[in-house]
Amino acid sequence: MTIGEKIQKCRKEQKMSQEELAGRLGVSRQAVSKWELNESVPDTENVIELGRIFNVSLDYLLKMEIEEPEDREKENTEENQNVVQAHEGRQEERKRMRHPGLLILSVCTVLIMIWTVSRHAALTGIVWVVDLWVFWGIGYLIFLVVRALKKYIQR
Repeated sequence: MTIGEKIQKCRKEQKMSQEELAGRLGVSRQAVSKWELNESVPDTENVIELGRIFNVSLDYLLKMEIEEPEDREKENTEENQNVVQAHEGRQEERKRMRHPGLLILSVCTVLIMIWTVSRHAALTGIVWVVDLWVFWGIGYLIFLVVRALKKYIQR
């Protein structure tokens, strides 16, 4: 049984529509439909959330050879907890390292200001800092647009 068939089976067992499931996951109904038709697969975050919503193990969802969920009371096995904790740990690390460019930009700003003030060219330093921040902002906007497009294409 494929992951799509398992998602559909679990969704129907819980008498949930594709729209309701999509709402709980924060994806479109079309994304859920594609998963169930095996046209695409959910990303890791959504697989973990599907396991929580349906109260089934990640093994059941991901392994094709497992046809029926094990006792649903055993969902929080040590292996599943380790997978979830590792995933959450990566998410936390991503949050901490989300904007290292901002730190680099701030350090560069301070260094430029110190250098230009020591050369008695504060106005030049201010212009450089403003330019640096504007270019960083434009680059960051491009980064956000590309990331949003990737997410949109995946769904």
